[in-house]
Amino acid sequence: MEKDGTWGDHLILRAAANCYKTPIRVISSLDCDITINPDHVVGNTSPLVLGHIHEKHYVSLQQSQGNA
Repeated sequence: MEKDGTWGDHLILRAAANCYKTPIRVISSLDCDITINPDHVVGNTSPLVLGHIHEKHYVSLQQSQGNA
């Protein structure tokens, strides 16, 4: 989902959580935030945080490098 036009859904986020072995927190425009947990968490990892705009797409909530 790094590039514009690349899409993901709940199943992809679950796979990503398992791949990176870290929870993924999704902050939604619908006021129904969720956390997707991997099957096995390794150590004390910080969750990845995504925004979700209803009926649109997921967005990164991490500031782009070079932006103030």
